[in-house]
Amino acid sequence: MERSGPRLRDVIVYDEDVHIWTDGSAENNGKDGCTAGSAWVSLLQLSDKISLTGAVLSNNVVEVAAVVLSLLTWRDAHIVIHTDSTYVLGLLKGGLLAMERDGWGEAPRHMRRGPATLLLQYLLYLLRDRKGRVDFVKAEAHGNDVMNNLADALANEGRTTGRTFDIRAIRIPAGWVDVPPVLCHQPLDYLTALTVWARVQSPTDTIKFGAFSD
Repeated sequence: MERSGPRLRDVIVYDEDVHIWTDGSAENNGKDGCTAGSAWVSLLQLSDKISLTGAVLSNNVVEVAAVVLSLLTWRDAHIVIHTDSTYVLGLLKGGLLAMERDGWGEAPRHMRRGPATLLLQYLLYLLRDRKGRVDFVKAEAHGNDVMNNLADALANEGRTTGRTFDIRAIRIPAGWVDVPPVLCHQPLDYLTALTVWARVQSPTDTIKFGAFSD
């Protein structure tokens, strides 16, 4: 998916970390007809918002999409992302890598093997493809965090007025994310072929072949 929205990073280089607050909003969470928006805001008076389509939508989906949106905009900058989502923080603390290792079968039920799983894989790709450093901080939900409240309000607006972000349109370049289960950081099909090659006798090594060739 091509990046859109604010593009100041293309012409301005920031020497210090850029602090970003992300949030999502889902009405009729996880149900048909759910409307969902995601957004980020920064102290630089820059922000962005989207309306999500193309998957079963939920609170977790919109929180992940908000982080994806910020990573797309700030690919080269050193950023600190503030999120009130314990789900997103769990992904960053090993959940994404565990899903990749196991073939994405441990994704939440409505995110499994569908467009929403593609969003999780896209998040992993964007984290690996970064040129700038990224850190994550737990934000206070619906409390005294002014910036987080702004992100929440913008995400609510995004449900109806944000530009469309179709999860099905995401494209991940080959080689960045493993989709089948992996072991020792190698795809399962490669390890299976390697095991067969090492343990199964070749037909040309049998006694019958030797007699035939003589």
